[in-house]
Amino acid sequence: MKKTTFQEIGEKLSVDDIGKVELKLGKVLPEEIKNHYMEYNGGVPNRKYFIKENGVTIEIKKFLQMKGSIDFRMTVEDSFLQGQSKDYLPSELIPFAIDHGGNYFVIDVNDGKIFFYAIDAWDDELTNDQNKLKAKKHLCDSLSKFLENLSSRKGRF
Repeated sequence: MKKTTFQEIGEKLSVDDIGKVELKLGKVLPEEIKNHYMEYNGGVPNRKYFIKENGVTIEIKKFLQMKGSIDFRMTVEDSFLQGQSKDYLPSELIPFAIDHGGNYFVIDVNDGKIFFYAIDAWDDELTNDQNKLKAKKHLCDSLSKFLENLSSRKGRF
Protein backbone atom coordinates (compact mmCIF):
# COMPACT_ATOMS: atom_id res chain seq x y z
CA MET A 1 0.00 0.00 0.00
CA LYS A 2 1.22 3.48 -0.81
CA LYS A 3 2.37 5.75 1.96
CA THR A 4 0.50 8.94 2.75
CA THR A 5 2.78 11.93 2.34
CA PHE A 6 2.18 15.61 3.11
CA GLN A 7 2.78 18.99 1.51
CA GLU A 8 2.69 22.44 3.07
CA ILE A 9 4.00 21.13 6.38
CA GLY A 10 5.13 23.31 9.26
CA GLU A 11 8.58 23.67 10.75
CA LYS A 12 10.38 20.49 11.81
CA LEU A 13 9.59 19.53 15.41
CA SER A 14 11.98 18.22 18.03
CA VAL A 15 11.17 15.91 20.94
CA ASP A 16 11.43 19.04 23.10
CA ASP A 17 8.86 20.88 20.96
CA ILE A 18 6.36 18.05 21.32
CA GLY A 19 7.03 17.94 25.07
CA LYS A 20 6.15 21.65 25.28
CA VAL A 21 2.92 21.04 23.36
CA GLU A 22 2.06 18.21 25.76
CA LEU A 23 2.63 20.57 28.71
CA LYS A 24 0.37 23.18 27.11
CA LEU A 25 -2.32 20.52 26.53
CA GLY A 26 -1.87 18.96 29.95
CA LYS A 27 -1.88 15.57 28.17
CA VAL A 28 0.61 12.92 27.18
CA LEU A 29 0.12 12.22 23.50
CA PRO A 30 0.16 8.64 22.16
CA GLU A 31 3.59 7.65 20.77
CA GLU A 32 2.11 7.04 17.35
CA ILE A 33 0.99 10.63 16.90
CA LYS A 34 4.25 12.00 18.33
CA ASN A 35 6.19 9.94 15.79
CA HIS A 36 3.94 11.15 12.98
CA TYR A 37 4.46 14.81 13.97
CA MET A 38 8.23 14.30 14.15
CA GLU A 39 8.05 13.42 10.45
CA TYR A 40 5.20 15.68 9.30
CA ASN A 41 4.15 18.78 11.24
CA GLY A 42 0.65 19.11 9.83
CA GLY A 43 0.10 19.63 6.13
CA VAL A 44 -2.10 18.52 3.27
CA PRO A 45 -2.09 14.76 2.63
CA ASN A 46 -1.65 13.38 -0.88
CA ARG A 47 -4.45 10.90 -0.07
CA LYS A 48 -7.21 12.95 1.53
CA TYR A 49 -10.33 10.78 1.56
CA PHE A 50 -11.33 8.50 4.42
CA ILE A 51 -13.99 6.03 3.31
CA LYS A 52 -16.03 4.63 6.18
CA GLU A 53 -17.30 1.05 6.16
CA ASN A 54 -20.76 2.28 5.14
CA GLY A 55 -19.28 3.97 2.06
CA VAL A 56 -19.56 7.52 3.38
CA THR A 57 -16.49 9.55 2.41
CA ILE A 58 -14.99 12.25 4.60
CA GLU A 59 -12.50 14.60 2.98
CA ILE A 60 -9.55 15.88 4.98
CA LYS A 61 -8.69 19.50 4.34
CA LYS A 62 -5.42 19.41 6.26
CA PHE A 63 -3.61 18.08 9.28
CA LEU A 64 -3.13 20.75 11.93
CA GLN A 65 0.35 21.93 12.79
CA MET A 66 1.89 22.00 16.24
CA LYS A 67 3.88 24.91 17.63
CA GLY A 68 2.94 27.81 15.45
CA SER A 69 1.29 27.79 12.09
CA ILE A 70 2.83 29.17 8.92
CA ASP A 71 -0.58 30.22 7.62
CA PHE A 72 -1.73 31.67 10.96
CA ARG A 73 -4.43 29.03 11.36
CA MET A 74 -5.32 27.07 14.46
CA THR A 75 -2.71 24.63 15.70
CA VAL A 76 -3.34 21.31 17.45
CA GLU A 77 -2.94 23.01 20.80
CA ASP A 78 -5.06 26.07 19.86
CA SER A 79 -7.88 23.81 18.66
CA PHE A 80 -7.80 21.68 21.80
CA LEU A 81 -7.64 24.64 24.19
CA GLN A 82 -10.48 26.44 22.38
CA GLY A 83 -12.60 23.29 22.55
CA GLN A 84 -11.92 23.05 26.27
CA SER A 85 -12.62 26.71 27.02
CA LYS A 86 -15.90 26.63 25.06
CA ASP A 87 -16.74 23.15 26.43
CA TYR A 88 -17.49 21.44 23.12
CA LEU A 89 -14.57 19.00 23.07
CA PRO A 90 -14.07 16.13 25.54
CA SER A 91 -10.74 16.41 27.37
CA GLU A 92 -9.46 13.05 26.08
CA LEU A 93 -9.80 14.01 22.40
CA ILE A 94 -6.97 15.88 20.67
CA PRO A 95 -7.72 17.37 17.24
CA PHE A 96 -5.07 16.63 14.61
CA ALA A 97 -6.88 17.34 11.32
CA ILE A 98 -9.93 19.16 9.96
CA ASP A 99 -12.40 18.75 7.14
CA HIS A 100 -13.62 21.60 4.93
CA GLY A 101 -16.44 22.37 7.41
CA GLY A 102 -14.07 22.83 10.35
CA ASN A 103 -14.95 19.48 11.92
CA TYR A 104 -12.16 17.57 13.60
CA PHE A 105 -10.37 14.29 13.19
CA VAL A 106 -9.27 13.50 16.75
CA ILE A 107 -7.16 10.98 18.60
CA ASP A 108 -8.19 9.65 22.00
CA VAL A 109 -5.21 10.07 24.34
CA ASN A 110 -6.34 7.08 26.43
CA ASP A 111 -6.34 4.41 23.73
CA GLY A 112 -5.08 5.99 20.46
CA LYS A 113 -8.37 5.43 18.63
CA ILE A 114 -9.31 7.85 15.85
CA PHE A 115 -12.69 9.58 15.63
CA PHE A 116 -14.44 12.09 13.42
CA TYR A 117 -15.82 14.87 15.63
CA ALA A 118 -18.60 16.90 13.97
CA ILE A 119 -18.76 20.25 15.74
CA ASP A 120 -21.03 21.73 13.06
CA ALA A 121 -23.91 19.43 14.02
CA TRP A 122 -24.63 20.81 17.50
CA ASP A 123 -28.31 20.45 18.45
CA ASP A 124 -29.84 23.04 20.80
CA GLU A 125 -32.40 20.45 21.91
CA LEU A 126 -29.65 18.24 23.39
CA THR A 127 -27.50 18.76 26.46
CA ASN A 128 -23.82 19.54 25.98
CA ASP A 129 -22.88 16.00 27.03
CA GLN A 130 -25.41 14.50 24.59
CA ASN A 131 -24.01 16.68 21.80
CA LYS A 132 -20.47 15.56 22.60
CA LEU A 133 -21.54 11.90 22.31
CA LYS A 134 -23.42 12.56 19.07
CA ALA A 135 -20.47 14.44 17.54
CA LYS A 136 -18.00 11.56 18.11
CA LYS A 137 -17.88 8.87 15.38
CA HIS A 138 -15.31 6.05 15.54
CA LEU A 139 -13.20 5.70 12.39
CA CYS A 140 -10.45 3.23 13.32
CA ASP A 141 -8.30 1.95 16.16
CA SER A 142 -4.99 3.70 15.42
CA LEU A 143 -3.38 6.54 13.52
CA SER A 144 -1.45 4.07 11.36
CA LYS A 145 -4.70 2.35 10.32
CA PHE A 146 -6.24 5.75 9.63
CA LEU A 147 -3.32 6.75 7.38
CA GLU A 148 -3.34 3.34 5.64
CA ASN A 149 -7.04 3.71 4.85
CA LEU A 150 -6.79 7.13 3.24
CA SER A 151 -7.54 7.18 -0.47
CA SER A 152 -6.74 9.55 -3.31
CA ARG A 153 -10.17 8.77 -4.81
CA LYS A 154 -13.53 9.72 -3.41
CA GLY A 155 -16.10 7.01 -2.68
CA ARG A 156 -16.00 3.27 -3.14
CA PHE A 157 -14.05 1.79 -6.02
